[in-house]
Amino acid sequence: PDAVRMALAAYVEFPDTAAPAARPTPAPAASGLPRKGMQVDEVDRLLGEPRQTRQRMEGRLQVTTRLYDASVGRVAAEFVEGVLIRYTITSGN
Repeated sequence: PDAVRMALAAYVEFPDTAAPAARPTPAPAASGLPRKGMQVDEVDRLLGEPRQTRQRMEGRLQVTTRLYDASVGRVAAEFVEGVLIRYTITSGN
């Protein structure tokens, strides 16, 4: 758990930590693709409304997967507590 906390500290505020970590303000790439660290609403503005949303718990963290039909293909974006941690793009074929 400590390794996960350290890896996500720049993006997630954990309730039992002494001081909240500073959150970077990522900007979208020139290609129009999202970047790690973006908030859900930022990704929605970039890719449009998701066609599907799923949520699950990983320990005490809420993980949300949102599926988008974007111009670059189908994008599966995974958020932890509302912050983008990874995404994959597949062909729409």
